[in-house]
Amino acid sequence: MGEFVGAGQEQKISFPVYFYLLAVILGCIISFILLESFLRIFMPQMLHDECYGAGLTVFDEKLGTVLKPAASICGYGYDTHKRIKYTTNNAGFRMLSDVSVNKTKGTKRIMLFGDSFTFGVGLDDREIFSYLLSEFLPDTYEVINGGVSGTGTGQQFALLKESRLKYEPDVVIVFFYPNDLNDNVGNYPKFVPFGEDKVFPFPIPPPAQPQKSVVNKKFLARYSHSAEFFYNKYDYFRLSDVSFKNKFIDGVYTFLRRLKNAPPMLDSTLLSMSSEYDKSMQTQFMLQFALFSELQKLSKEYNFHLTVFNIPSYMQFEIDETKESLKSYFPAKSELVLVKDKQNILFANFFKQKNISFVDLFYDGDFSANYKKMYFKEDGHLSPFGAKVVAKVVYDKLISDGVINVTTLALAPQ
Repeated sequence: MGEFVGAGQEQKISFPVYFYLLAVILGCIISFILLESFLRIFMPQMLHDECYGAGLTVFDEKLGTVLKPAASICGYGYDTHKRIKYTTNNAGFRMLSDVSVNKTKGTKRIMLFGDSFTFGVGLDDREIFSYLLSEFLPDTYEVINGGVSGTGTGQQFALLKESRLKYEPDVVIVFFYPNDLNDNVGNYPKFVPFGEDKVFPFPIPPPAQPQKSVVNKKFLARYSHSAEFFYNKYDYFRLSDVSFKNKFIDGVYTFLRRLKNAPPMLDSTLLSMSSEYDKSMQTQFMLQFALFSELQKLSKEYNFHLTVFNIPSYMQFEIDETKESLKSYFPAKSELVLVKDKQNILFANFFKQKNISFVDLFYDGDFSANYKKMYFKEDGHLSPFGAKVVAKVVYDKLISDGVINVTTLALAPQ
């Protein structure tokens, strides 16, 4: 007979062990789905699929790193992590239209040189400032984007002299970023300065070509935003040389970390702000000025207008934050005295002496007033907003230098 349960007595209900196990599994599945949905909507990750780390460069034994011609790959934009397109034309320029060696009669060619800022890392084909500049101009002007990620002014000089002059540019614009000082001495081909006016090729063997990017075949790495999110945090703790305290703080505030700037790199981007330059930095500046002088000689020999743009780093605008980060990430260099516009003053004096057209975006009103919007939050490259501002400043500079005939233009870009 069944047990009678009187009034006021509680009836105990027991469940088998597998019921609790299923409940835990179900709870984990629901939690995973909720986290995956949240990340996909609000914090999408860069998945290790065909768009992650896809390569667009090849190595040329004479010119160094160049872009593959007629190529199109996908990538991930910074901050939003949306999929973007990187496209090169028949000549290996990041452009949507092809370029012939011979110019159409009446056409003016504006050729841009620079590193990843000019190439447009993290930006879609129609977001880079070379494309935006071309949209401002009538069809009689052709904007050619000769930017190649990772190059310095030395390799850009070699590209122009040995390969790009055949396109007969009317205007050459070189975009400088502070880490070019390092790239000039570390990249191939290599040059050494002879005073401030001349460089000589430095004979070194071509470096070993980097291994091709391999797509991660693991299912979670390719398709799960949650897995990639947690792996990134693990990887950060595993590889970081920062003290445990700082790693712990950054680990706790994972969601806020995307809104913080990456720790400063101890390269010329930072060291160019040093109040006193050591012998290595002095040599880097000597080489940089000699390369600018060589570009000026080419402009006179081949009759093109030369303009140099300086793209400042975010650290120059946030000098106090940079100093604090320096103490945390590089304690041995915490006594380094930083002057945010040290390099800018040197450049201004040099270009004035050489009578070379020059624009320093650090002092540009629109750029400096909105500097927090100029760069990606999780990377130091130009954001889509920053690319628009640069395109407008370049446009205005071409008009002020008399390179563009204002009578042929429509309304100025906004």
